[in-house]
Amino acid sequence: MSQKRFDAIRASLHFNDNTTAKPINDPDSDRLHKIRSVVYYLNTKFATIPFEQFLCVDEQLWFTKARLYLKVYLPIKPHKWGAENRWRLPNEPDLEASANIVVRLCRGVPSNQFYKLDFDNYYSPIPIVSCLSSIGIYPLGTVRRNRIPICKILHKYVATVNGSNISTVVWKDNRLVLLVSQVNGQFKK
Repeated sequence: MSQKRFDAIRASLHFNDNTTAKPINDPDSDRLHKIRSVVYYLNTKFATIPFEQFLCVDEQLWFTKARLYLKVYLPIKPHKWGAENRWRLPNEPDLEASANIVVRLCRGVPSNQFYKLDFDNYYSPIPIVSCLSSIGIYPLGTVRRNRIPICKILHKYVATVNGSNISTVVWKDNRLVLLVSQVNGQFKK
């Protein structure tokens, strides 16, 4: 295919009405407006696949060298530069960039059906554990020590955060490993 032919197809291929797009400087603008209908269609089709009881979220970047506002840098990953979606709905809590990703990925998970979600320390501050447990998804994951504010870590510790019991366990491997869970957080102190 020639360059001119490709440019002609690209110029005439539209998935959304450009006149309904909000200006870029508008806080409610959607940078993916031109393909949002395709995203909605694919998400609808993907939602028909049934969930397993045990779910897992792990970080992976979409490798790109393009100039994007979504571009992020993670030096410990195989592809250090990539794109990350930070889009969230207005009714969702703003926890922080990594926790918002988990909330976004859990939109289609049915509430109060005893689904268990595992994730690593990139995603697990205490607010995301509390948020997920409030909608009936039981989280379990490692956590960075600096993400548990003013908490004396014992071998086993159960605390109540926003009405849900959250367990933390610490053990010594090559360094301290801290686990936070709401799966077993129903136990009383």
